[in-house]
Amino acid sequence: MILDDDVIELKGLKMLVEQECIEVDQIHCAANVEEAKNIVKNNSVDIALCDIELPKESGIDFAKWMVENKIDTDVIFVTGHAKFIYAVQAVQLHARSYLLKPISNTELRDNVTSCLEYREKLGRSSKRDAKTEEADTIQMVKQYIQEHLSEDISRNDIAKAVFLHPDYISSIFHKETGSTLTDYIMTERIECAKERLRCTRESISEVALNSGFSNTSYFSKIFKRAEGITPKQYRERN
Repeated sequence: MILDDDVIELKGLKMLVEQECIEVDQIHCAANVEEAKNIVKNNSVDIALCDIELPKESGIDFAKWMVENKIDTDVIFVTGHAKFIYAVQAVQLHARSYLLKPISNTELRDNVTSCLEYREKLGRSSKRDAKTEEADTIQMVKQYIQEHLSEDISRNDIAKAVFLHPDYISSIFHKETGSTLTDYIMTERIECAKERLRCTRESISEVALNSGFSNTSYFSKIFKRAEGITPKQYRERN
């Protein structure tokens, strides 16, 4: 569904979706929030491309209403207003993305496609509890970290892997686990190193590298801070 009060923008965005997003089989259009509410109440809508500044109620108001009414439609804000408060509100409302007009064909296609892939990955063909969805997302994040532990992992890498905004990932991860992504990754790397020290004959530098530390001295420093002893001492005692 596309929500925009500018008729020209609405038609242009609809044409762009038809050209670039072949996975989309039906497009609903709304010129105001009231029309948009009626559409999502009476139809199964996977994605809502929403302008923000609208007459009477805003796109932000519409997104809040969907959250309050547990409507399982993902929101991508498409706006010409680069206001920081809008970006903050978009993250708080779990928006999939926040795009500034004019958007390119590639930008639109990539965002719509990644959103659809994310929904398919979570099996969201029907309405799901938000808590369950967040738990599934956290599990996907943890799995990605485990599979790439020996690599340089950035917040953006994780966000791309699970098709979500980096700020949203950081927010729900901390809320659900009580840990930041950085702290969690470091803890997992230390645990990986401990297992390698116990179970392999790898040198300290090899253990460091295979656990995601490119610098051996830094690894030893972090390991001692976490365990109270050096990697060599840990191996000798275990």
